[in-house]
This record gives sequence, structure tokens and C-alpha cells, in this order.
Amino acid sequence: MSKKTTILVMSDTHGNNEIIDYLINNIEHDYSVIAGDFETNDSFILNHINYIVRGNNDWDSSFADDLDFEIDGIKFHLEHGHLTGNYFQLDNYEYMHKKLIKSKCDIFIHGHTHIPKIFEYEEGIVINPGSTTFPRGGSNCSYAIITINKDKSVECNIYDIKK
Repeated sequence: MSKKTTILVMSDTHGNNEIIDYLINNIEHDYSVIAGDFETNDSFILNHINYIVRGNNDWDSSFADDLDFEIDGIKFHLEHGHLTGNYFQLDNYEYMHKKLIKSKCDIFIHGHTHIPKIFEYEEGIVINPGSTTFPRGGSNCSYAIITINKDKSVECNIYDIKK
């Protein structure tokens, strides 16, 4: 690996294809991820996103409920979150630590709560990018960037959407 790799992470776009287009075209990235509740047709998502899972509002989607993948030797687990726990559990540091360990991944990505969060543990990271469209809990519309550096260290950051 000769350079750092950047991964654009979004969730809970809820039919807002414009924001997907905006982020894909304006945020520098090597890969894109969506953690469900996109509420648009699968072909649109396939044309824009590399790693995809459906959420509880993606009734007509043919994508899986969860997905494990690897980029630059870093193992990812991707899911929407609605099948893993309720809102309180998904925002609970100890609960998500157990889920991270059980998943045997380095980075556990989920959405569902619409509240951006990053939990860092010795074993890895849990990240929720929040919602691009309907933020909750006093947060703003947001997305995340995961950076895998040359030395395999990982940085996760959440950014407010500014158009």
C-alpha cells in the first residue's frame, strides 16, 4: 500500500439521492459505504456506492442485512443496526463493544439511530456516521471518513454536511 485509503461512509439518506450525489462528487474518497435506509432503487445505489446494506426502510431492496469486507487488510462489518439493538443499545459504549468483539472485525459500521458516534476500543472501532438527511439528538446532517494510513493505523472522523 503506497498511500492512504479514504472511505466515505453515509447512512440514513432516506430517498435523498441529491445528497448521495453531492457527497460522492465533492468528498475525496477511494471507496463509498452506505449503512442502509437509502430508500431509493438498488440500481441508483449500485451506481454510486461500493459497499451496501439495506436498512429497516429499504423494503424493496435486494441487498443483504449485513456485509463483511476487507480493505487494505482492515476488516469491516457493515449493517444498518436495526437487527442488532434498539437505539439505546446502539448508542451504548459497553453494548457495542461486545458487538464489535463478536463480529471479529476491526471496524463495525452501522446507522439507524441518526446520531453520529465513534467508539474506540483496544480491539477496534464502532462508527455511526449519523444521518445525511434527518439528524437526531441535536446533531447535524453528517457523514464519516475512515482513513487507512500506510502503517495500517486507522482514523475515523465525522463531518457535518455543508452545502
